[in-house]
Amino acid sequence: MNSVTLSQTVIESNGYRFTLEEINSGLQHIDFTVPVQSNDDPLVKLYKQYFNPASFSVYRSFFLPGDWGGFTQADFDSWQSHIHNNQMILDKTMLLRDHFGNAYAICQYRLSTREYEIPGTAIFKKINREWKHISFMNDEQASDLKKIGLLEDDYLKQLQVDGSSIQMREAASVESKKAIEKFDRDQLFISVRGYLSDLGVSTADLEIAEYFFTRKAEVEMVKYIAEAYHLDPYDMMKELNTLLGFTLYKYVQTAKTN
Repeated sequence: MNSVTLSQTVIESNGYRFTLEEINSGLQHIDFTVPVQSNDDPLVKLYKQYFNPASFSVYRSFFLPGDWGGFTQADFDSWQSHIHNNQMILDKTMLLRDHFGNAYAICQYRLSTREYEIPGTAIFKKINREWKHISFMNDEQASDLKKIGLLEDDYLKQLQVDGSSIQMREAASVESKKAIEKFDRDQLFISVRGYLSDLGVSTADLEIAEYFFTRKAEVEMVKYIAEAYHLDPYDMMKELNTLLGFTLYKYVQTAKTN
């Protein structure tokens, strides 16, 4: 584990000044399912306890009553099954403090599935000596902290010089972690082409569809074809997900009836 203290490094965003007090990196071999060890770093301990809680009630204890999102036991069980059946890689932890003196912790991780490697952050605020999950509804700092949490480690370490400061808008556009696709879109489109051909899509429109799909504009592809051929876009997305064997299209089912 590599620990770097950044006592004077400041990131400014939307009127907030966040001082980076510590970054711990080199955490890739930590398994969140392994019980907490006596020599675990406090934020590694927090990471394990949050992602592998003993029960639904323990998980809920990480939220203030006013921040609870109304998740059910079924939601919790589904989330736990998803992360346990895939691989989670903890990249780093961060300690920060805003200019009001509030303390925050960020666990930056990657969820690696068969199709994607998806970066994510778990962000906590210190409340009465306990870490509580931040609320994206109630905490103004949440969005800014998420952006900071996804900044590349090497970029953050460049800010070690005392007194250094950076505007978030100058950093996030070029130094943030992005989701990585593990599949070949050109290969996938062979199946998509067959599906669209069966719908009666013309050769010219198949070329337009391929242009959209191979450039990561699969939603725009569906919208174009659905409008041109008077099809239901949600039915198309559902059928394409089934055809491809994974959830490429993410949408709220109730949107179809609204």
